[in-house]
Amino acid sequence: MYGGLRAKGEKPDLALVTCDVDARAAGVFTTNMVAAAPVLYCKKALDESKMARAVLINAGQANAATGDAGYQDVLECADTLAMILKLKREEVLIESTGVIGQRIRKQALLNALPKLVSSATPSTEGALSAAVAITTTDLVSKSVAIESQVGGTNIQVGGMAKGSGMIHPSMATILGVITTDALVKSDVWRKMVQFAVNRSFNQITVDGDTSTNDTVIALASGLSGSTSISSINCDEAVQLQACLDAAAVYGRNPNWGDIAAAAGYAGVPFHQNNLRIMLGDILLMHNGQPLAFDSELKRHLRLELVTILGRLVRPMAA
Repeated sequence: MYGGLRAKGEKPDLALVTCDVDARAAGVFTTNMVAAAPVLYCKKALDESKMARAVLINAGQANAATGDAGYQDVLECADTLAMILKLKREEVLIESTGVIGQRIRKQALLNALPKLVSSATPSTEGALSAAVAITTTDLVSKSVAIESQVGGTNIQVGGMAKGSGMIHPSMATILGVITTDALVKSDVWRKMVQFAVNRSFNQITVDGDTSTNDTVIALASGLSGSTSISSINCDEAVQLQACLDAAAVYGRNPNWGDIAAAAGYAGVPFHQNNLRIMLGDILLMHNGQPLAFDSELKRHLRLELVTILGRLVRPMAA
């Protein structure tokens, strides 16, 4: 929704993600030494608690390089939202994006919180609206939702992210929220999220800058009733990790680099110059060299069944 943090008449600037139960929480953050106030707050909250129930995201002001005053703004916003939702402060996480050096328009945000909470809805429309609200210079909003199985039980994984400029490895200048109803032990969930971020956001570069606000927060509610994932190496963990990895395909994102990365950690020794990748009947990589692709590739991604083929032209001897 629009809360008055952006200039009047612009697009929505507030988004809220909530969970009906205590969710296992994981976070990955910027390595920039000038970490924003909400980053410092979230890192402390996740150090103190393995659970979270809400993520508040604002656009307009980054609340970075704002000193103690900016940090106090975060605490007041977290306290107010926690009071409205009847939660503890540490169960509320906050992400901010916008102009660095500007504090949050705190009073506008605080005034908007009751309406934001009352208007929250578990619908596709609500999810799409939230994905728009967190964007800044993005040309399009970015969100995805997929269904799969873990241990024979249907589970869902959803996510939204923003990022356009200042994109660089080490978090890629991303704000993101990932949710799933799979049941995962807290320590395992945190390892899985870190692994997924390393293979995705930590491999993107556009202009060589790393932001002060990079944050990916992931919540796992366990409401699906799936088998509890208690080890990073168990079959269920492999299935859930595949769901996170599959988001690029189901999001209609022709980033075959993820496929190459998956081949690289599959445990089969090979030289990358021998790798050949196809999506359907379209050749994307040959002899380790990327090939140009067009709209025909996206047509394949709209199919219900997507066939991905990776082949080693000359495998290395064992």
